Amino acid sequence: MQAHLLEGLIRYAGLRAPNGALVWVAADAEAIVRISPGRQEKQFRQEMARLAGRQPVLRPQDRLVREALAQLQEYFAGIRQAFELPVKLAGSPFQLRVWRALAQIPYGQTRSYREVALAAGSARGARAAGSACGANPVAIVVPCHRVVRSDGAPGGYGGGREFKRFLLDLEDSVKAGLPPRPNARSRRRRGP
Repeated sequence: MQAHLLEGLIRYAGLRAPNGALVWVAADAEAIVRISPGRQEKQFRQEMARLAGRQPVLRPQDRLVREALAQLQEYFAGIRQAFELPVKLAGSPFQLRVWRALAQIPYGQTRSYREVALAAGSARGARAAGSACGANPVAIVVPCHRVVRSDGAPGGYGGGREFKRFLLDLEDSVKAGLPPRPNARSRRRRGP
Protein backbone atom coordinates (compact mmCIF):
# COMPACT_ATOMS: atom_id res chain seq x y z
CA MET A 1 0.00 0.00 0.00
CA GLN A 2 1.36 3.42 -1.00
CA ALA A 3 1.50 6.12 1.67
CA HIS A 4 0.27 9.51 0.51
CA LEU A 5 1.77 12.79 1.61
CA LEU A 6 -1.59 14.54 1.84
CA GLU A 7 -4.68 13.26 3.62
CA GLY A 8 -8.33 14.15 3.30
CA LEU A 9 -10.19 16.09 0.65
CA ILE A 10 -7.97 18.50 -1.29
CA ARG A 11 -9.69 21.62 -2.59
CA TYR A 12 -8.17 23.80 -5.26
CA ALA A 13 -8.62 26.78 -7.55
CA GLY A 14 -6.41 28.97 -9.67
CA LEU A 15 -5.83 32.46 -10.89
CA ARG A 16 -3.97 34.10 -13.72
CA ALA A 17 -1.02 36.27 -12.67
CA PRO A 18 -0.63 39.67 -14.36
CA ASN A 19 2.00 38.22 -16.71
CA GLY A 20 -0.51 35.59 -17.90
CA ALA A 21 0.87 32.59 -15.98
CA LEU A 22 -1.53 30.29 -14.16
CA VAL A 23 -1.07 29.88 -10.40
CA TRP A 24 -2.85 27.02 -8.63
CA VAL A 25 -3.63 26.83 -4.92
CA ALA A 26 -4.64 23.69 -2.99
CA ALA A 27 -5.71 23.27 0.62
CA ASP A 28 -6.80 20.53 2.95
CA ALA A 29 -9.16 21.21 5.87
CA GLU A 30 -6.40 22.93 7.90
CA ALA A 31 -3.88 24.68 5.67
CA ILE A 32 -2.58 25.54 2.24
CA VAL A 33 -0.70 22.49 1.00
CA ARG A 34 0.39 23.59 -2.48
CA ILE A 35 0.92 26.73 -4.53
CA SER A 36 2.12 25.91 -8.03
CA PRO A 37 2.78 28.56 -10.67
CA GLY A 38 3.31 27.86 -14.34
CA ARG A 39 1.36 24.61 -14.68
CA GLN A 40 -1.71 23.74 -16.67
CA GLU A 41 -4.72 22.57 -14.67
CA LYS A 42 -4.43 18.96 -15.84
CA GLN A 43 -0.78 18.83 -14.74
CA PHE A 44 -1.65 20.33 -11.35
CA ARG A 45 -4.57 17.93 -10.81
CA GLN A 46 -2.33 14.94 -11.61
CA GLU A 47 0.29 16.14 -9.14
CA MET A 48 -2.30 16.62 -6.40
CA ALA A 49 -3.93 13.23 -7.10
CA ARG A 50 -0.53 11.54 -6.80
CA LEU A 51 0.16 13.28 -3.48
CA ALA A 52 -3.31 12.70 -1.99
CA GLY A 53 -4.25 9.37 -3.56
CA ARG A 54 -7.46 10.86 -4.94
CA GLN A 55 -8.52 13.62 -7.31
CA PRO A 56 -8.65 17.15 -5.87
CA VAL A 57 -11.95 19.01 -6.03
CA LEU A 58 -12.29 22.41 -7.73
CA ARG A 59 -13.62 24.64 -4.93
CA PRO A 60 -12.79 28.33 -5.39
CA GLN A 61 -15.31 29.15 -2.61
CA ASP A 62 -13.35 27.11 -0.02
CA ARG A 63 -12.36 29.48 2.81
CA LEU A 64 -8.61 28.70 2.74
CA VAL A 65 -8.37 28.59 -1.05
CA ARG A 66 -10.32 31.85 -1.37
CA GLU A 67 -8.09 33.57 1.21
CA ALA A 68 -4.90 32.38 -0.50
CA LEU A 69 -6.14 33.58 -3.90
CA ALA A 70 -7.08 36.97 -2.42
CA GLN A 71 -3.63 37.37 -0.81
CA LEU A 72 -1.91 36.34 -4.05
CA GLN A 73 -3.94 38.94 -5.96
CA GLU A 74 -2.89 41.59 -3.40
CA TYR A 75 0.74 40.48 -3.81
CA PHE A 76 0.52 40.75 -7.61
CA ALA A 77 -1.06 44.21 -7.25
CA GLY A 78 1.86 45.37 -5.10
CA ILE A 79 -0.32 45.75 -2.00
CA ARG A 80 0.88 42.73 0.00
CA GLN A 81 4.51 42.01 0.88
CA ALA A 82 3.98 39.23 3.46
CA PHE A 83 1.47 36.40 3.53
CA GLU A 84 -0.71 35.45 6.48
CA LEU A 85 -1.76 31.93 5.58
CA PRO A 86 -1.58 28.62 7.41
CA VAL A 87 0.69 26.37 5.36
CA LYS A 88 1.51 22.69 5.72
CA LEU A 89 5.12 21.85 4.90
CA ALA A 90 6.23 18.23 4.73
CA GLY A 91 9.85 17.47 3.88
CA SER A 92 13.16 16.26 5.14
CA PRO A 93 14.77 18.06 8.11
CA PHE A 94 17.15 19.82 5.69
CA GLN A 95 14.30 20.90 3.39
CA LEU A 96 12.41 22.30 6.37
CA ARG A 97 15.49 24.28 7.46
CA VAL A 98 15.89 25.65 3.91
CA TRP A 99 12.22 26.62 3.73
CA ARG A 100 12.53 28.41 7.09
CA ALA A 101 15.58 30.26 5.73
CA LEU A 102 13.62 31.23 2.61
CA ALA A 103 10.85 32.66 4.74
CA GLN A 104 13.41 35.02 6.33
CA ILE A 105 14.48 36.63 3.03
CA PRO A 106 12.93 40.13 3.03
CA TYR A 107 10.60 41.24 0.27
CA GLY A 108 12.51 42.73 -2.67
CA GLN A 109 15.84 41.16 -1.67
CA THR A 110 17.65 38.06 -2.86
CA ARG A 111 20.08 35.55 -1.45
CA SER A 112 22.37 33.10 -3.20
CA TYR A 113 21.87 29.35 -2.96
CA ARG A 114 25.08 29.27 -0.89
CA GLU A 115 23.75 31.88 1.55
CA VAL A 116 20.54 29.88 1.95
CA ALA A 117 22.54 26.68 2.52
CA LEU A 118 24.58 28.44 5.22
CA ALA A 119 21.40 29.72 6.87
CA ALA A 120 20.12 26.13 6.83
CA GLY A 121 23.30 24.88 8.52
CA SER A 122 25.13 23.39 5.54
CA ALA A 123 28.22 25.30 4.43
CA ARG A 124 28.69 23.07 1.35
CA GLY A 125 25.04 22.51 0.56
CA ALA A 126 24.32 25.05 -2.20
CA ARG A 127 23.15 22.35 -4.63
CA ALA A 128 21.06 20.67 -1.94
CA ALA A 129 19.56 24.07 -1.08
CA GLY A 130 18.68 24.46 -4.75
CA SER A 131 16.98 21.07 -4.72
CA ALA A 132 15.05 22.04 -1.58
CA CYS A 133 13.95 25.25 -3.28
CA GLY A 134 12.71 23.16 -6.20
CA ALA A 135 10.72 20.96 -3.80
CA ASN A 136 9.10 23.92 -2.04
CA PRO A 137 5.38 23.06 -1.94
CA VAL A 138 4.10 26.62 -1.43
CA ALA A 139 5.93 28.78 -3.95
CA ILE A 140 5.60 32.56 -3.62
CA VAL A 141 4.39 32.31 0.01
CA VAL A 142 7.68 30.60 0.93
CA PRO A 143 9.69 32.81 -1.43
CA CYS A 144 12.07 30.46 -3.24
CA HIS A 145 11.97 32.95 -6.13
CA ARG A 146 14.23 35.22 -4.03
CA VAL A 147 17.12 32.75 -4.32
CA VAL A 148 19.52 33.43 -7.18
CA ARG A 149 22.84 32.14 -8.40
CA SER A 150 26.00 33.63 -6.87
CA ASP A 151 26.54 35.69 -10.06
CA GLY A 152 23.09 37.28 -9.61
CA ALA A 153 21.46 35.32 -12.46
CA PRO A 154 18.00 34.04 -11.55
CA GLY A 155 18.71 30.32 -11.81
CA GLY A 156 15.93 27.78 -12.09
CA TYR A 157 12.37 27.92 -10.82
CA GLY A 158 9.53 25.40 -10.75
CA GLY A 159 7.18 27.91 -12.38
CA GLY A 160 9.72 28.70 -15.10
CA ARG A 161 12.50 31.27 -15.32
CA GLU A 162 10.26 33.91 -16.90
CA PHE A 163 7.85 33.66 -13.98
CA LYS A 164 10.73 33.94 -11.52
CA ARG A 165 11.94 37.08 -13.32
CA PHE A 166 8.40 38.44 -13.21
CA LEU A 167 8.24 37.94 -9.41
CA LEU A 168 11.67 39.49 -8.83
CA ASP A 169 10.86 42.44 -11.07
CA LEU A 170 7.48 42.93 -9.41
CA GLU A 171 9.14 43.15 -5.98
CA ASP A 172 11.83 45.49 -7.32
CA SER A 173 9.18 47.82 -8.77
CA VAL A 174 7.14 47.89 -5.57
CA LYS A 175 10.25 48.51 -3.41
CA ALA A 176 11.20 51.39 -5.73
CA GLY A 177 7.73 52.92 -5.26
CA LEU A 178 6.68 52.14 -8.82
CA PRO A 179 3.46 50.39 -9.82
CA PRO A 180 3.93 46.70 -10.57
CA ARG A 181 4.18 45.97 -14.27
CA PRO A 182 3.39 42.58 -15.83
CA ASN A 183 6.73 42.19 -17.59
CA ALA A 184 9.02 44.76 -15.99
CA ARG A 185 12.79 44.43 -16.31
CA SER A 186 14.80 45.98 -13.53
CA ARG A 187 18.17 45.68 -11.85
CA ARG A 188 18.42 43.08 -9.12
CA ARG A 189 18.95 44.38 -5.60
CA ARG A 190 20.71 42.27 -3.01
CA GLY A 191 20.79 42.67 0.71
CA PRO A 192 19.34 45.45 2.86
